[in-house]
Amino acid sequence: MSAGSATTAVDSLLLEARKTLAPDRRTAVFDVRGELQGDRVVLKGELQNGELKKGLLRFLEDKGITVVDSLNVLPHPSLGGATFGVVSISVANIRTKPGHAAGGVVPGADSRRVSGVV
Repeated sequence: MSAGSATTAVDSLLLEARKTLAPDRRTAVFDVRGELQGDRVVLKGELQNGELKKGLLRFLEDKGITVVDSLNVLPHPSLGGATFGVVSISVANIRTKPGHAAGGVVPGADSRRVSGVV
């Protein structure tokens, strides 16, 4: 298997895992990249919580993939107790990216995505 096709296979597996474990990008943080090193996949990035991380590792293990775990679980320990934000308007939009032009705008009061913002 060439390096390019191996990378594509890893990306496809991670996309399948994201669609299964965290289908709505507005309410779950699943920012994971995989890099093939020998016969193992090194996972880097951030996940919303430990349960999501366990689910990802189990998903890949069930596919027969050997994983090197370099993932960060949010909120990062360096934040200490500063893990919540305050919304000072009656309705807050949840977006997939910062900015008014970002897609995926949904009115709501779900604060999971802003966790970690102070």
